[in-house]
Amino acid sequence: FAVKGFLGTLSSRPIASLARCVAVRNVLYYTRLPLERQLFYTPKQVFVMQIRQISIFLENKPGQLSQICRDLSDSGVNIATLSLADSSDFGIVRMIVDDHEKAQNILTDKGHVVNVCNVVAVGVPDSPGGMAGVTDVLDAAGVNIEYSYAFAFHSGEKAVLVFRFTDNAKAEAALAGAGYSLLAEKEVIAGGKA
Repeated sequence: FAVKGFLGTLSSRPIASLARCVAVRNVLYYTRLPLERQLFYTPKQVFVMQIRQISIFLENKPGQLSQICRDLSDSGVNIATLSLADSSDFGIVRMIVDDHEKAQNILTDKGHVVNVCNVVAVGVPDSPGGMAGVTDVLDAAGVNIEYSYAFAFHSGEKAVLVFRFTDNAKAEAALAGAGYSLLAEKEVIAGGKA
């Protein structure tokens, strides 16, 4: 891949200094962002925004969600957003927290099965059609969505869509290429104020 910025070709820039990159006809286009918004190199030659999400598997019975929220609160871990899915026997709580390693250790010590995975967060206007535009881009790119959840902040001005894809890098390239704002973990945790 050639690497081009808005000020010309920058082939000698170190990988760590590159931020939002989109592959278009074997050329990586990028914009420079602050360190906390930078993306990380993957073997697929695409840069992936790393947002860590914890998933906790729970028995489907009263008090389970309350207990994990209390355990995290007592340990000083802030929950930025969560999603709960259930079946007749168990539930899966998915959370983005301000310290995923600490949260994983606390909950594992309490006997819970905890998994950490990477998700993608996209900022959109909080108005009709916000999600439709994103899903149109993903559909056109042939990206499969495993699951999604959303939340709003700034009094309904902006919404954040959180996705787990079968190919996060492909999804990010498609979304960035269409001009969507990919959010860093710090932004999601801070409610978009970072």
